[in-house]
Amino acid sequence: MDEEERPSRDGDGHGETTARRTFDWAETKPSSAVVEVVSSALGAAATDVEPLYTAVDPDALDKLVSDPDGRRDCTAVVVSFTFADRHVTVEGTGTVVAEPVNVG
Repeated sequence: MDEEERPSRDGDGHGETTARRTFDWAETKPSSAVVEVVSSALGAAATDVEPLYTAVDPDALDKLVSDPDGRRDCTAVVVSFTFADRHVTVEGTGTVVAEPVNVG
Protein backbone atom coordinates (compact mmCIF):
# COMPACT_ATOMS: atom_id res chain seq x y z
CA MET A 1 0.00 0.00 0.00
CA ASP A 2 1.36 3.41 -0.99
CA GLU A 3 0.73 6.24 1.43
CA GLU A 4 1.08 10.02 1.33
CA GLU A 5 -0.11 12.74 3.68
CA ARG A 6 0.53 16.43 3.31
CA PRO A 7 -0.76 19.57 5.03
CA SER A 8 -3.21 21.67 3.04
CA ARG A 9 -1.82 25.00 1.87
CA ASP A 10 -4.94 26.81 3.00
CA GLY A 11 -5.20 25.10 6.37
CA ASP A 12 -4.17 26.21 9.80
CA GLY A 13 -2.49 22.88 10.48
CA HIS A 14 -5.37 21.55 12.57
CA GLY A 15 -7.16 18.74 10.76
CA GLU A 16 -6.24 20.18 7.38
CA THR A 17 -4.32 17.21 6.00
CA THR A 18 -4.77 15.64 2.61
CA ALA A 19 -4.25 11.90 2.69
CA ARG A 20 -3.70 9.63 -0.32
CA ARG A 21 -3.26 5.88 -0.23
CA THR A 22 -3.33 3.07 -2.74
CA PHE A 23 -4.90 -0.24 -1.80
CA ASP A 24 -5.31 -3.66 -3.34
CA TRP A 25 -9.08 -4.14 -3.56
CA ALA A 26 -8.58 -7.90 -3.32
CA GLU A 27 -7.28 -7.34 0.23
CA THR A 28 -9.18 -4.25 1.44
CA LYS A 29 -12.77 -3.21 0.80
CA PRO A 30 -13.06 0.31 -0.63
CA SER A 31 -15.47 1.29 2.16
CA SER A 32 -12.92 0.26 4.80
CA ALA A 33 -10.17 2.09 2.92
CA VAL A 34 -12.20 5.32 2.93
CA VAL A 35 -12.66 5.24 6.70
CA GLU A 36 -8.96 4.50 7.17
CA VAL A 37 -7.79 7.34 4.91
CA VAL A 38 -10.28 9.90 6.25
CA SER A 39 -9.46 9.09 9.87
CA SER A 40 -5.77 9.46 9.05
CA ALA A 41 -6.39 12.84 7.40
CA LEU A 42 -8.32 13.97 10.48
CA GLY A 43 -5.70 12.62 12.88
CA ALA A 44 -8.42 10.59 14.59
CA ALA A 45 -9.18 6.98 15.32
CA ALA A 46 -11.45 5.28 12.80
CA THR A 47 -13.99 4.74 15.57
CA ASP A 48 -14.13 8.51 16.17
CA VAL A 49 -15.20 9.27 12.59
CA GLU A 50 -18.90 9.42 11.76
CA PRO A 51 -20.30 6.27 10.10
CA LEU A 52 -19.57 6.09 6.37
CA TYR A 53 -23.22 5.32 5.62
CA THR A 54 -24.07 8.94 6.52
CA ALA A 55 -22.42 9.93 3.23
CA VAL A 56 -22.62 6.93 0.92
CA ASP A 57 -23.88 3.34 0.85
CA PRO A 58 -20.75 1.32 1.76
CA ASP A 59 -21.93 -1.83 -0.05
CA ALA A 60 -22.70 0.12 -3.22
CA LEU A 61 -19.29 1.81 -3.08
CA ASP A 62 -17.57 -1.56 -2.74
CA LYS A 63 -19.46 -2.94 -5.74
CA LEU A 64 -18.85 0.13 -7.91
CA VAL A 65 -15.10 0.43 -7.59
CA SER A 66 -14.00 -3.18 -7.15
CA ASP A 67 -14.78 -6.56 -8.62
CA PRO A 68 -13.41 -9.36 -6.46
CA ASP A 69 -14.52 -11.93 -9.05
CA GLY A 70 -12.50 -10.27 -11.82
CA ARG A 71 -15.41 -10.24 -14.24
CA ARG A 72 -15.19 -6.56 -15.11
CA ASP A 73 -12.52 -3.89 -15.41
CA CYS A 74 -13.07 -1.21 -12.74
CA THR A 75 -9.89 0.79 -13.40
CA ALA A 76 -11.79 3.65 -15.10
CA VAL A 77 -14.30 4.03 -12.23
CA VAL A 78 -14.00 7.16 -10.07
CA VAL A 79 -16.44 8.00 -7.26
CA SER A 80 -16.35 11.28 -5.32
CA PHE A 81 -18.36 12.41 -2.32
CA THR A 82 -18.10 14.44 0.89
CA PHE A 83 -17.57 12.57 4.14
CA ALA A 84 -16.52 13.89 7.56
CA ASP A 85 -15.70 17.33 6.14
CA ARG A 86 -13.44 15.79 3.50
CA HIS A 87 -13.78 15.59 -0.25
CA VAL A 88 -13.17 11.89 -0.89
CA THR A 89 -12.23 10.36 -4.23
CA VAL A 90 -12.14 6.59 -4.65
CA GLU A 91 -10.70 5.10 -7.83
CA GLY A 92 -11.10 1.64 -9.28
CA THR A 93 -7.30 1.52 -9.47
CA GLY A 94 -7.19 1.36 -5.66
CA THR A 95 -6.40 4.99 -4.86
CA VAL A 96 -8.31 6.84 -2.12
CA VAL A 97 -7.79 10.58 -1.57
CA ALA A 98 -9.28 12.62 1.28
CA GLU A 99 -8.88 16.39 1.00
CA PRO A 100 -10.19 19.17 3.23
CA VAL A 101 -13.44 20.66 1.99
CA ASN A 102 -12.80 24.29 1.09
CA VAL A 103 -15.40 26.35 2.87
CA GLY A 104 -15.76 30.02 2.13
